[in-house]
Amino acid sequence: MNKLWMLLLSLLGFAGCDEPQEDMYGTPYAEYTVKGRVTDAAGTPIAGIEVRRPSWGSDPSAVRTDTRGAYTFEADGNVLYMPPVLTFTDTDGPAGGDFAGKEVEVAFAESDRTGPGEGNWMYGRFERSGVDVVLAEKTGEE
Repeated sequence: MNKLWMLLLSLLGFAGCDEPQEDMYGTPYAEYTVKGRVTDAAGTPIAGIEVRRPSWGSDPSAVRTDTRGAYTFEADGNVLYMPPVLTFTDTDGPAGGDFAGKEVEVAFAESDRTGPGEGNWMYGRFERSGVDVVLAEKTGEE
């Protein structure tokens, strides 16, 4: 009887070894694009505002607004469960006006998906337009 159990168990054990399994490591992510405009309280476009993700230090994907206050920010991250936070910073000082910085969380929905993902860790491509930001002018206390 013991020999029968040993034979059965060894056959079952080898049956699960026919195909190598791929180890999966990483964090689910998506490529995303955020577009919008930066203006002051009066609706005047602000050029030269730096747009970046704050936790990425010298992120090469940081961009600046153009003369119309428009920006297009492209990066990747886990947008479905951890929406990206973008910072808007006036880095040129009082040259074009002196504005206080602002952080904006950009939430994505399934309706923002513009392309499929690849593999198990790629959610696909997402895009949000109209993420407009109004910056306040700095006062003497800031």
